[in-house]
Amino acid sequence: MAEVFRPSWLDPTDIWVPRGMKEAPVFTLPDNKIFVVVNKRTDVSSSSIIGRAGVKAVMDTSLGTSQQFNWIHSSIFNNVPGLTPPITNLTESQVRAAARTASLAKYQANELYEGNPWGWSDYTIPQYHWWYDERKKFHEENGIPYIDFGTYGAWDNYNGDPWNFQTGDGSNKAPNDPFFKNMISSVSAARAGYGYFSTRWTEGVGHIIKHYADQPDYASRYYNKAFAAERVAKAMNYTPAGIPPDKLIYLDWGKIEALSPEGGDLNNGLNYERQVGNQGKIITIGKHPQVDYEWQVGNIFCIGFCRTIGYIIFDERTRYGSDPSKVTAGYSEQTWVPNVSGTPAPSSVDGYPVEPMRWHDAGFEAAYYYSQCNRTEGQPWQYCRYQQADGSWVEPKTDGTTILEHAAANGGPYSATGRRGRPDAMYRVNGNAVDYWVFDPSRGKNSYESITLNPVPGIQKTINLQGSKLRLFRDTI
Repeated sequence: MAEVFRPSWLDPTDIWVPRGMKEAPVFTLPDNKIFVVVNKRTDVSSSSIIGRAGVKAVMDTSLGTSQQFNWIHSSIFNNVPGLTPPITNLTESQVRAAARTASLAKYQANELYEGNPWGWSDYTIPQYHWWYDERKKFHEENGIPYIDFGTYGAWDNYNGDPWNFQTGDGSNKAPNDPFFKNMISSVSAARAGYGYFSTRWTEGVGHIIKHYADQPDYASRYYNKAFAAERVAKAMNYTPAGIPPDKLIYLDWGKIEALSPEGGDLNNGLNYERQVGNQGKIITIGKHPQVDYEWQVGNIFCIGFCRTIGYIIFDERTRYGSDPSKVTAGYSEQTWVPNVSGTPAPSSVDGYPVEPMRWHDAGFEAAYYYSQCNRTEGQPWQYCRYQQADGSWVEPKTDGTTILEHAAANGGPYSATGRRGRPDAMYRVNGNAVDYWVFDPSRGKNSYESITLNPVPGIQKTINLQGSKLRLFRDTI
């Protein structure tokens, strides 16, 4: 048995500068997984990132089609002169003309439903159908496969909202309530209640599982997103259970976005302070707090790579230098505090990041872990039996609802003092090779608990499991 650990090229020597996009070795990912990144460094070209840790595309429209991920904003309609917003005003010919102004790409997605003045949240309007139809034609005419994952966070997608947001009456139904179990009881039940399968699915457009942390105590949202991936995969119904559909992908942003009114300042009120040599310090204000790095790695691996076709990181496209003696020029939300009054900031167009960027390495780390599952490539992921610290055994359900039982354990999502969940664990087998993992988002990083994993007869592994940190093992029967 061998445990897989973080590679040395991702050791956290500097939380400010992401390392993976420059230092990751080139390798391919099993199961044809997709990994899309944003280039955040001025000292590397976007094209040089391709292949590193299995990266297949970069969110950079200056790249050629075969390396490009095109994230399209609703402002694309400004590319056609004379159009009057919102999008519902546009004729079919106007929408189709705008669709051809966005570059051809290996992969694409969009946020057409939002952004003034063009955004429109009604996913049933004909303008969106015309858009996707024309994008498909544009790619086919140029001999390029059309791989479009659609929009994120849209009303026609199922994103695994907080459990009590889904019940219709706001009631606190537990995740293992029949209400939620029914959602995955059949293909038709998995498709019920959201519009994707009557709109984008019929147009050949994919589905994004979007994960933005939406509260200070965000860790248990893992269960919502894992269940969302399983429900949509069930609804797509064209791959065996445990092998994700190629039109389903996971997207995250490593920060907290929307919070409750009483915690609103956490949404954008975080300040970063960095010492710049012996010259002074730079203070960046009004930033979003970032999620825990280890927790993010676990989400990307367990949901993105094990339950969907891959992972897209979302971020704006500003790039930064790697010299800590430089400060980013022209950034309005910074204050320079010199050690000697009157000393100007050492500003540069390729200044150091205005906030820590290590969260961009989470995808590279998760991709490395997945690359180590190459012996079992092509086999389905299955839930793993395990023994908890109290001696009780957790047996996987046979009806596809195991993740709901995990989410409901130890008080479930509504407990004020409980753990709100239990470990998630999976395995897969190919011949005598066994890969298995465990991740427990119900406990914090300072919490450790004994767990015995029993993926197949003859293998039992007892470990001291840290909360919210992925553990991955390669074993042989």
